[in-house]
Amino acid sequence: MAGKITKSLLLLLITFVISLSIIGYVYVNKELPIDNELVVSIKPGMNINDLSTVLSELNVIQNKSIFKLVSAYAGLHSYIYAGDYRLVEGDSLEVLFTKIRSGEETLYNYRIKEGVRLNDALGEMRLLDNVIFNNTSLSSVKLHIQTASDNLEGLFFPDTFSYSANINVGVLLQLSHDKLFEVLMSQWSNRSSNIQIASPYEALIIASIIERESGAKDELGIISGVIHRRLQLGMPLQMDPTVYYGLGKSYSETLSRADLT
Repeated sequence: MAGKITKSLLLLLITFVISLSIIGYVYVNKELPIDNELVVSIKPGMNINDLSTVLSELNVIQNKSIFKLVSAYAGLHSYIYAGDYRLVEGDSLEVLFTKIRSGEETLYNYRIKEGVRLNDALGEMRLLDNVIFNNTSLSSVKLHIQTASDNLEGLFFPDTFSYSANINVGVLLQLSHDKLFEVLMSQWSNRSSNIQIASPYEALIIASIIERESGAKDELGIISGVIHRRLQLGMPLQMDPTVYYGLGKSYSETLSRADLT
């Protein structure tokens, strides 16, 4: 008699587990109520409880308890990686689980514009709501270029950089600086033997002056020649872009004699 009861309980347990598995499979694979697309943002330190609240607020799930139960059964509690995860119409919780497990985060793009001052670029970065900006963001950048001062102006390459959510701005700046160093050293290795420039950093400064002096490609060589002749003669460069930069004036303004003095 005891054996029959044990077998019945075992059969009941097996049936329950199979039923639970089927229900869980259907639950995580059914299409979510998404129009077009949405982004699920998981902040650092979040757990299953927090994720269930986020999904509930997005109207992706209706019952947080069921979600937590199924998530625990799927082992998701061990894979809560911070980031932004994009879902589109037709996706299921299984798609979200897979993205979270694999760290398949949504990437964003930020462009550092040519000719933008560092403070202005940092100001734009502060407005990005998916990056971390703190007092160590700038100081964390490892510089590859030796300068004569602590001025970091011009040490970041103007380009578009991809990044994931919750990234520190210092990482973005590091990507930009590394790109600048790569391009600068490539050009420096191909420099002419008779240029009047002693270091890659000086070359960077001269290139910045030339670029701001004229945007016409056929004039760049002429301007470079003027600068090198003045350097050979020990003359001041006397280039307007340096005055604009030093005074912090807009390039649309007209320089006065007092400005030049």
